[in-house]
Amino acid sequence: MLLFWDVLDLHKLEIWCAEISLERHKEKGEIRGNIVWSEVVMTLDPLPHQPHCKILYTLPLNL
Repeated sequence: MLLFWDVLDLHKLEIWCAEISLERHKEKGEIRGNIVWSEVVMTLDPLPHQPHCKILYTLPLNL
């Protein structure tokens, strides 16, 4: 699974990404995740007075 999020400060806008591996434990009915990697994938200059919006997208997974 990939997660994306943004970090905004006064001087830059960073887009981060993390890859998370998922594992189902059938005996307990749990799904556990392990972070494989996480880092900044893009850095931008923030635009003044730019509206800030979040977009969420999901895909079904068969584990």
